[in-house]
Amino acid sequence: MKYSLTAILFVFLANPAISPVAYAQSLNWVEMDAVRVCPATEPIADLPDFDAPECETMPLHGVNPQGRMIWIAASLMLSESELATDRPLGLFVSGAMSTSLYMNGTYLGQNGQAGQNRASEIPGAMDSVVFVPPSTLHPGNNELVLLMSAHHSLISFEYPIHIVALGEFAGPTERIIRAYWPSLINFGVFLLGIIIFGVSAVRGDDRENGVILALLALFVTAQLVTETSRGLISYAYPMHAWRMLGVTGFAAMTGLLFLAHVLKRFSTWRWTFRWGLSALVSLVVVAAIWLAPSYDPKAIFALFIPIGIAIPGLVYRGLKTDRNALIYLGLIAAVGIAYLIHPRWILDVYVYYFFSALMLVLFFQQALALIRARRSARSETARAERLQMALQQAHQKSDPAQLQLTSAGKMERIDTGRIAHIQAAGDYIELHFKGGKSALFTSSLNEIEAKLPDTFLRVHRSHIVNTAFIDQLERHASGVGRLTLSSGAEIPVSRRIMPSVRSALAD
Repeated sequence: MKYSLTAILFVFLANPAISPVAYAQSLNWVEMDAVRVCPATEPIADLPDFDAPECETMPLHGVNPQGRMIWIAASLMLSESELATDRPLGLFVSGAMSTSLYMNGTYLGQNGQAGQNRASEIPGAMDSVVFVPPSTLHPGNNELVLLMSAHHSLISFEYPIHIVALGEFAGPTERIIRAYWPSLINFGVFLLGIIIFGVSAVRGDDRENGVILALLALFVTAQLVTETSRGLISYAYPMHAWRMLGVTGFAAMTGLLFLAHVLKRFSTWRWTFRWGLSALVSLVVVAAIWLAPSYDPKAIFALFIPIGIAIPGLVYRGLKTDRNALIYLGLIAAVGIAYLIHPRWILDVYVYYFFSALMLVLFFQQALALIRARRSARSETARAERLQMALQQAHQKSDPAQLQLTSAGKMERIDTGRIAHIQAAGDYIELHFKGGKSALFTSSLNEIEAKLPDTFLRVHRSHIVNTAFIDQLERHASGVGRLTLSSGAEIPVSRRIMPSVRSALAD
């Protein structure tokens, strides 16, 4: 069980066919290693001289428009085959800034409005695409010029520019959601986890663990929704800061709740020590978030520091032959291997498969526990019923119940302890007594069944037996059965009633 789940998780994580890497493969990127950057002033009259002494050359990832307005010139190499397409082309620009775009000196459009200060800037969308007319492109080197600024962000990003590339025209969120759809597969599992563990927290015996797992499912769902929101809605770049803060915060809570769950499940420590340790780890997580240079490392540290701290305890429990701990270690190992294969997508995809697989394991284990609990409850009920029947039989022997029945117009009192079995006989019932005698009385099986003590059992639509006289129960291949009584009588047992008769007579 544990090995198959781990293997399935690894296949999903390591398979590049479902990886978001495919998102960027159809784009022609500008030259990343060397772009020219010049300061910009208002009003904008014309494109600048990029050979001016105040301009400098740097990698695209080192360009920072935050708190200023700048010009950027970048090279875009295109072949004749890349231009020989009948599909419209678009220039994709993603980043925390407002931009105006020019291709080979021709104005293409703008995303928001770049400005010298906060008042003059209109924030653009975080992800945008601008149509590029074929007439503005030619084989070889094409010059792309961007005017950009960023004055509205709540926080400062180390790498504010994400994508500057040419590709087939499509909505920017449409391209991004292609990268995120493998993550969204897990959404239903997390919602189910919130419901199942939430109910367990309210009704279960282990309420603390139920609360922990319900909150874990809730925060990993919040992290997933916040992470994939970039592909679901188009938002202005100032919102990106809130999105990254949300991803980091939810990742921290998810990691800490995972640690709390592992401590609760696999340790014998008191709750005060467990939660004290979790609080101490949370301080380490806050320090790591504060010191990390950018938001991807912040979120990774926030999530995986608590998971890493849980590993030694899981190893210890695994060495003690706790198979559940080995399952957790297998899932963590699968994520680690997948990270080595595709490190860029640890937060976008892998972590959600990890928690989805963990939830499925916990669902399965909880279902098994529920089945065992129900079996135990049925067993307890059966034992109680057998004890009750034994007590009633003992009472019946010492003080048998009395029945008042009419025979040929005469009222008789019958000790139920003498009755071996009762059989329907048209408008009458035939009582068979120990010793072999029998008598007809005016009544029906339904009427007398309501008057009999619980030591009598209806085994057929026409027969009621006193369980104190049963010697043997046989079951035929057809599903019906036969009771042999100590009086020598043989009573048929109907197929429909057979299971309840066997249960009542079990040991």
